[in-house]
Amino acid sequence: MFQPREEVQPCGGADVVASAALAEHDIKAVIGAHVQPRVPAGVVSTGTGGVNAAADAFDIVIHGQPGHGAYPHLTIDPIPVLASIVLGLQELVGRTIDPVHPALITVGKVTGGTAHNIIPASASLHGIIRTMHSADQEHLHEAIRHLAEFSARARGARAEVTIIVGDPVLSNDTRLVETVDGLLEAAGMMVAHQPFRSLGADDFSHYSRVAPILMMFVGTGHGPTTDGRHEIGLHHPRYLPGEDAVHRTALALAAGFVGGAHIAGAL
Repeated sequence: MFQPREEVQPCGGADVVASAALAEHDIKAVIGAHVQPRVPAGVVSTGTGGVNAAADAFDIVIHGQPGHGAYPHLTIDPIPVLASIVLGLQELVGRTIDPVHPALITVGKVTGGTAHNIIPASASLHGIIRTMHSADQEHLHEAIRHLAEFSARARGARAEVTIIVGDPVLSNDTRLVETVDGLLEAAGMMVAHQPFRSLGADDFSHYSRVAPILMMFVGTGHGPTTDGRHEIGLHHPRYLPGEDAVHRTALALAAGFVGGAHIAGAL
């Protein structure tokens, strides 16, 4: 499948499902492969159940009262309000989510102000909620709204919160995993003993609404950056898998195709 907009919302996977194209073609299984530097080179990871998280975006805008920085008592400064919310967001996971449930809140963008000495009228932050359990997802949606709205109100400001529901949990089908693992090993591929799981997200997960799915992570390994400490991982500008990764990914997809056909009863 060639789909649009994997990295943005609304994503292309949801569009493909909504178009009914998969149902029209009587698709019995959907197979994907993604290179992964955190999996050793030459190893393929499958794993039953959730291997990627649900990911929802959120935008918070704090509306205050602008003015001159020399007269803060005549203003309502949205910047300190925003800062308190950023810190409070980190507590929501650590203090309101079961510690054995994977979950994350990441603030990726903060904006506000136009000059050194001007208190702005508004400031905003933008981030991502990542969860593996639907109850945690619902809880964090509500908790973020409460945190932002009451933090702003306590300081005389107003919070405007928007939550954009994104990709669901990517959950691999058990029968596909068991079948394809055997095919991978028969083809001489190493299958990860401990499946790779992360709170990354992928709109491939939407296809589970119409058919069993399997996402495989094809290992490429990673090397250190120039400082010798940090990894060269996904989205790093120097991440460039070797040509052998193309061969391994093709073998993985071929095994997935045969496994999917077997599950569908075509073989």
